[in-house]
Amino acid sequence: MYVIVIDETDPSKRERQLVKVTEDDQTIGDFLSNLMNEKCSSIWVSKEGLPAKNDGTDITDPNTPMTVIVDLFKCNYLHVMKDTDTQKSTPCPEKTNAFQIMMTARRRYDKFPEERKPVNAKDRLYNDVLKLMFGKKYGFTPVQVETVGKRVVSTLTDTLWYIDPFHDKLLSRGIHIPKIFSDLKGYYNWRSQKKKTPVITSVCLKEHIDIMSDVLMYPWFLNSQMPELRKSWTEIFDKVLHILRGPETKNSFTS
Repeated sequence: MYVIVIDETDPSKRERQLVKVTEDDQTIGDFLSNLMNEKCSSIWVSKEGLPAKNDGTDITDPNTPMTVIVDLFKCNYLHVMKDTDTQKSTPCPEKTNAFQIMMTARRRYDKFPEERKPVNAKDRLYNDVLKLMFGKKYGFTPVQVETVGKRVVSTLTDTLWYIDPFHDKLLSRGIHIPKIFSDLKGYYNWRSQKKKTPVITSVCLKEHIDIMSDVLMYPWFLNSQMPELRKSWTEIFDKVLHILRGPETKNSFTS
């Protein structure tokens, strides 16, 4: 397994080197400490090797396994921005401290987005998703909470809301929602609200799948507190994908 390491410190040079990942459990911290003496101020990975940082995914934990980058994120480019103030300093003795990134692995994941004012049923679902995450201690850092935090909670809420009227029909087809989310249903009562019969369409399902896939790429999911959520998120992603691939969903089906 190989990755291309790109030094982004000097945009005019962008020096590259092809490096072999020597061990299955090798972390990014170990990997980079074998390549350079300098500390790094920023690290990100990408699929295309483009210089723009927002085209890639930030790596905020030096203990992230290299196999996760290549196998899960499908990224073969590792971008590093050296700390120019420390390039001539003595290397740190500990491998995982060989670089400094914007947020360290010891951050506290104890912040949560604010609850919504419950104007409608979807707001109640959003707040209940928050309560679930709070109870499970699926929190965020102060830096993440307004960006990653809101995106994670909103994406999960949107997906659960979309499939909410269809639980009975999905169950009749052997499609079970992950246990962790099993109580988060019964919010979208379209009959009592005198709304049109909800319809699942392949177009909307594809949109939810794409967004869930993007969010699952967040390094936040690799935190040691998140394996159950990561597994359940992947399961609900697979369930929605199963619905999309079903024969009835080539056009649409109703509740």
